[in-house]
Amino acid sequence: MKTPLILLLTFFTLVSNAQVYVGPIAGGQLSWTKFDNSDHYDSYSVKPVFGYHAGANVSLKVRNRFFLHTSFLYSVKGRKVEGKQDPLLSNKVRYDFIEVPIIYAVDFRAQLGGGKEFKCYFGLGPNISYWLGGKGKIYNSDLDEN
Repeated sequence: MKTPLILLLTFFTLVSNAQVYVGPIAGGQLSWTKFDNSDHYDSYSVKPVFGYHAGANVSLKVRNRFFLHTSFLYSVKGRKVEGKQDPLLSNKVRYDFIEVPIIYAVDFRAQLGGGKEFKCYFGLGPNISYWLGGKGKIYNSDLDEN
């Protein structure tokens, strides 16, 4: 039974010219919270929080200028809210995620003065996130009295 399978695989091969790029990815990110209710803008001050992500990246060249990028990332984001009316109010939180962005991108080449060439990418696609958990601290004047 193995001999016909080996002969079949030997005579029917598929030639592919695809190019796949695989490697590590890491970087920083800035996150902040926005309140939907505009009444909270007078009560709270929202500060951006620095985070990071790290993982593995796979890029597949689909056509001459078109790529499919996907990554498997561990990501850390956060939130920092301080009170304007209550100066003791402070809420700092850190969230951990597993993220899988899937981006279909096209590259554009341009030249700067002096003949220097660079590429920029424009892409669209979903970012699938799974929240692992988080931890934080909250402090306000009510807690200070106790």
